[in-house]
Amino acid sequence: MVQWNNPEENKNASNYFRINQHRLQLANIGLEIIKKDGTVFKVEDVKNIRQTLNMWTGEIHSQFTVDDVPVEVITYADQDKDAIGVKINSPLMQEGKISIRIRLPYPTGNWADMGNNFTDSNKHVSSVEQKKNLILFGHILDSTEYFIGFKCSSQANIKTVQQHYYLIAPVATREFEFG
Repeated sequence: MVQWNNPEENKNASNYFRINQHRLQLANIGLEIIKKDGTVFKVEDVKNIRQTLNMWTGEIHSQFTVDDVPVEVITYADQDKDAIGVKINSPLMQEGKISIRIRLPYPTGNWADMGNNFTDSNKHVSSVEQKKNLILFGHILDSTEYFIGFKCSSQANIKTVQQHYYLIAPVATREFEFG
């Protein structure tokens, strides 16, 4: 039987067995939408939300408005791979006001790692390379290296916002797909 003399030893011993040292959040992928006033949207700016899940196909169909302009996003997740397919349709896309946000976090090592540690930017390395409609992100964390590929339906520009934070900006199109 294992005994601990104080609560801190108890906590540290429990956490040792609960922490998954190999847990990785591959990337945080989302939208960055610029509102009419030029600011980046916040959650409270999203209105008229309708989201459905087709459990047979795995399709998530999301519809909402920002500044009363409709946005439609259809997402599929692969059952066997760390892969998704996404289709975005909106007049805001045509106006250049929607970008796909890619953030590459560093793992915390905690039991419930939420994949939102953006403070340890000097502990990992990321890169981006573009060849026509293919975008490849590289990410190195200690001895782990992996790549995230985006095959885009049309031309897009890449902007590095800061280290490990990128925007994919589709060029002059109302509808954009990537996977």
